[in-house]
Amino acid sequence: MPLLLNAQKSNTPKTLLWRISGNGLKKDSYLYGTMHVQDKRVFNFSDSLYHYLEKADGYAMEVDLRDFIDTMIQRAITDHEAEFFRDDEEETVSKPSGKKNATIDSLLKLVKDKNDPASRKRLIKMREALVRMSLKKRAEMPTIMDAWFYGIARRQGKWLGSVEDVRDQLPLVDEVGSDMDEGSLKSSPAEVGRTLENMIQIYSSRDLDALYDWAKPGMGQKESDRIFVRRNLKMIRSMDSLARIRSVFFAVGAAHLPGDSGVIKLLRDKGYTVTPVLSSKYPDPDKYMSKLAEAPWLKVEDRDKSLWIDMPTSASDITMLGDALVMRYSMDITTMTFFMVASIEVPEGAESQRIKDALNNNKKVTVLSQKEVENAGLKGLQGDAFSNNSYYRIQYLYRKGRVYMLMAGGEKKKTLESADVARFFQSFAPREVVKPLQPWYSQQLSEKGMSVDFPRKPRHNRQMEKEMDDAETQHVVYDLTDLKADVYMMLRIADLRVTNVIASDSSYFQTYRSSFASTIDSVTRDEAGLWEGFPVFYLEGYTEKRDVLIRVMALNRGNRNYTLYAGGNPGKNSQAILDRFFQSFKLLPYQTLPRQKQTSAEGNFSSTVPKPFYLYQDTEEGETPLQLSHYVSADSIEAVWYEVVKTPIPKYMWATSDSGYFNMAVKAYISWDDSVLRQQPVVNNGLKGMEWVIHPAQSHVEKRIRIFFSGDSIYKVIAYIPAPYINAAHHNAFFEDFRIVKPEKKADMLKSKASMLLNDLQSSDSATAAEALGALWDAPFTKKELPLLYEAYKKPYADDSASSYYSVRSQLQFVIAKLADNSTLRFVKDNYKFFTGSRESLKMEMLNLLAAIQTQESYTLLKELLLNNTPQEAGDHELSYRISDSLKLTATLFPEILKLADRPQFGDRIMQITAELLDSNIILPAIVMPYAPAVYQYTDSIINVLRKTDSSDIEGYTERSRIHLLARLKQPEAYQLLQKYTSINQTFIRMEAAMLLLKNEQKVEADVLRKIAADRWFRRDLYDSLIAMGKEALFPLKYLTQELMAESDMYNIAYDETPVTEMELLGVRQIQYKGELKKFYLYRIQLGEGDEDEVETYLGIAGPYSVNEKEMRIKTSITGLYTTEAFDEEKIDEHFEAYLKEIAEYYDSEE
Repeated sequence: MPLLLNAQKSNTPKTLLWRISGNGLKKDSYLYGTMHVQDKRVFNFSDSLYHYLEKADGYAMEVDLRDFIDTMIQRAITDHEAEFFRDDEEETVSKPSGKKNATIDSLLKLVKDKNDPASRKRLIKMREALVRMSLKKRAEMPTIMDAWFYGIARRQGKWLGSVEDVRDQLPLVDEVGSDMDEGSLKSSPAEVGRTLENMIQIYSSRDLDALYDWAKPGMGQKESDRIFVRRNLKMIRSMDSLARIRSVFFAVGAAHLPGDSGVIKLLRDKGYTVTPVLSSKYPDPDKYMSKLAEAPWLKVEDRDKSLWIDMPTSASDITMLGDALVMRYSMDITTMTFFMVASIEVPEGAESQRIKDALNNNKKVTVLSQKEVENAGLKGLQGDAFSNNSYYRIQYLYRKGRVYMLMAGGEKKKTLESADVARFFQSFAPREVVKPLQPWYSQQLSEKGMSVDFPRKPRHNRQMEKEMDDAETQHVVYDLTDLKADVYMMLRIADLRVTNVIASDSSYFQTYRSSFASTIDSVTRDEAGLWEGFPVFYLEGYTEKRDVLIRVMALNRGNRNYTLYAGGNPGKNSQAILDRFFQSFKLLPYQTLPRQKQTSAEGNFSSTVPKPFYLYQDTEEGETPLQLSHYVSADSIEAVWYEVVKTPIPKYMWATSDSGYFNMAVKAYISWDDSVLRQQPVVNNGLKGMEWVIHPAQSHVEKRIRIFFSGDSIYKVIAYIPAPYINAAHHNAFFEDFRIVKPEKKADMLKSKASMLLNDLQSSDSATAAEALGALWDAPFTKKELPLLYEAYKKPYADDSASSYYSVRSQLQFVIAKLADNSTLRFVKDNYKFFTGSRESLKMEMLNLLAAIQTQESYTLLKELLLNNTPQEAGDHELSYRISDSLKLTATLFPEILKLADRPQFGDRIMQITAELLDSNIILPAIVMPYAPAVYQYTDSIINVLRKTDSSDIEGYTERSRIHLLARLKQPEAYQLLQKYTSINQTFIRMEAAMLLLKNEQKVEADVLRKIAADRWFRRDLYDSLIAMGKEALFPLKYLTQELMAESDMYNIAYDETPVTEMELLGVRQIQYKGELKKFYLYRIQLGEGDEDEVETYLGIAGPYSVNEKEMRIKTSITGLYTTEAFDEEKIDEHFEAYLKEIAEYYDSEE
């Protein structure tokens, strides 16, 4: 229902009917402002209206409603088909819970933040439902006003038309919801009803000025232009043309009439005289209509000429599944009754089952009643049903190899009992059909390098392409449905967009397994191989619900993927057709695009490529757009991108040999598991370079790279090409013909930049210091630069205040240690003593340097300095974890290092490595005993601090080492400290201490065990640990139930990396599982924190448990989350069954 347009206020006569004359018209035409509702109060028309409607030669409304409805139905069907193949992540919108306004808020947020189309669609449906509810209460008339006039004009035999085309209206339909109004969405039905009632009252007054005043505040300029101004201009052009041919009665929404841009003003501006028509008599509309003769019905046949049937208007074609199903459709807009008929070929013998399935297996349809019927000598089923706000009656009738579908209905249930509906069904007359056999159609796409055969010409499914396209991939889709053979076939070609590559063929194919996991019940083929040298993947399986065999073949050819997808009846005839479909697939040689010399827009390089180079906007790690120029020329036929990346030579880059700087430049393009197939020097127009051909471990797409240095720039000439084509002549031309237009002498790359790099580590400019630090690890230092490194190590740095893996000093340690030179020991020994005063803590870092060197000599010196010149102040510095990289070397520090166990800066690390050495039996407890008092004293001080510390701030694993050390000492003092640990408010620590006490036959208070058992995370571990020690009797009885054990099992599995924020037991299911009756506990599990779009909710399944409540343990657990779909309260059992099937398939594949 259009909104009302703002207009300038004037004393406009109170009428909706206007005469159009003058400007050369031979006959007057007429204009009436309508309201698109079915409320009988607005059907109070004057006798003048009926008179001029009779007098006019034609009738034109805004848009031909029949064409509009036909188009919208076809779009809805096409969208529905495409949704079947839409990516789950794109399709799924989590089901908001709670109040209506909370739902609207969450959907609006998704629309605002992510422009989410699914959320927008839901909001539009919510708004439509709200308006529909109010309109339905006021729908006394059989149709809206415009269609009522159409019915009168049709009965009078007038010319019928419209002032707008369907294509003018469709953009408005698409734009509905683009400006989501939170207020209108949250309106109550009563508020919407009051608004509508107010509008009806104003309209019934026939006061255009009042309409203008009422609507004036309600619309912005943009919306006004979109909905009215542009359309009004189009209406005027149409009215001008139509009125010059014949006298026309124009009916358009009243909102289009008033205002400076209204139809009345625009007609006058065009030279017409537009005058009001006033009346005082208003006949009853029903009585007027009853006097008119009925409009004749038309006889309609279907595409296959298999039937005749009567319809009130000419029939339109509505297609589904390409051209597999063509339905003849007629909409009588005067009664809002639709009529539809179709004839469908089906496999012989399947007719009866098909009509039962068609009537009963649509979840979106509510079947109100059904019965067996016979019509025109054919048997079948008849059903009355409700779906999409409409009631309809449908008959499925069948004969050998064919099913007929007859359907009629409308928004009101009483429509089903109307004379028109009865006439439609009674007029059905089947005909005999003999269809000639059609030859198979070869779908050749030479521009994509392939061909495949279909039983007939397939549909180019552009709608599905639109649904599948995304930022990384562009698609071509052809598909065909053969209802007689009961098969569906699809060819999908996915081209990666420019600069994207298939990095892993196996990962790419894994997406097919994931996509079909919830569809295929039993997998019969899961196989990867090669097809003419290219990776190919086959997936086949059976779907029980639909009784369908699904077959998929996916082939990667460079950055292009071909997928054949088919599904069909398991019968031999259907499978024979699919066999031929798959066997017909062929790879065709690519057509080589013409190539010519192309120079970059900046004029700095050229090469032979198919298209001009353009600048691609991106960045590489550590670079800004200003530092990097990335040029691309695309070969769309082969999906190969020719790339030239120009970057400045890094400030700190140097090499120790000519090949060295090339190797440094290519480093970013070679992964650890790649194979270098070729590395060779090259010369392009006198400029020396290096070329590599690199074969990735996971992909058949090879990287071919040439690198040149010119002046202060690096040129990387790159193409990702399938292995069979890597040396093709047209690809060679890109590399061989590459020229730098004005090559410059390259910088001296053999000159060390170590001094500049090390000096910049101290720069006061944070960006410079950070850039230097980033280059430090990869810099090609040699032992010649060790004196510079030693001097750099002695300098102070901004990040010296604490130990950090990424600090300047830590990185210098790694660099120095990597060079493995004996002079480093002399450097440490000579300089250690100078780190005093404010730099005393850095002695700890020099000790860590010795630990990083990992030699007997370095540990000897480490021990000497640690014991004889112990750092008196450590600050936030600590002994590095690397001190225990070699436990054999670590053991040489013992037992003397234990003297420092009671010092805060050493105690934690010393107790950790002591526990590791004891656990590894490298040292014995006896070595530790003389120093045990220091260990006890330091531990007791730590426990006193922990008692006052929040549990979330306690480093549990640091204390774990200390706890294990105490347990190994087996002394009364140690046990007393372990008892103290059980009082710490962190379950992990409490559990560790309690279990070690029990293991050493020490008593643990029942309350300690109760607190551990109360924690869902540790409950199962506690039970299993006590069982293993033969002390299960100690487990708290309060928590010794199968349900609470299941809760712990579920919580442990669900809490993987994302926190469990909600966990609700939904119920228990007892089923036969692997031949035994077993129990499963089902949960609603919510994961994640923060915004709603960061929270995920799934069905959790714990089991299988014994039906014996006293049995707590599971022999083989399959506890887990069903993550294929988001949690849906209405699909709990469906998801449970799907999860069990996924688990069964997993174990089958493992076997």
